[in-house]
Amino acid sequence: METVIVKIDTPARAKALVKYFQTLIGVKAVELNTSKKSLTDADWVRPGRPATKEELEQLADDMDADKGAYTPEEVLNFVNEELAKYRKKK
Repeated sequence: METVIVKIDTPARAKALVKYFQTLIGVKAVELNTSKKSLTDADWVRPGRPATKEELEQLADDMDADKGAYTPEEVLNFVNEELAKYRKKK
């Protein structure tokens, strides 16, 4: 069995094409996928699927451009403050 992926420009044309495919001999199943979900950060890693060179380069570029990270000093200060609060409670 083979799988074919077709992208159609409008939902109406997609539905019409699905109905047509269902009438063809040899077509076992037709599925209309209406999700327009784009890749998320979690999609970078999928078990069993190695990342392509382009994906790895894009991930490295995204990591370099990420300005939302904390510096080691900020993390250490935060941890020390939280530990001090915890010790006061005891």
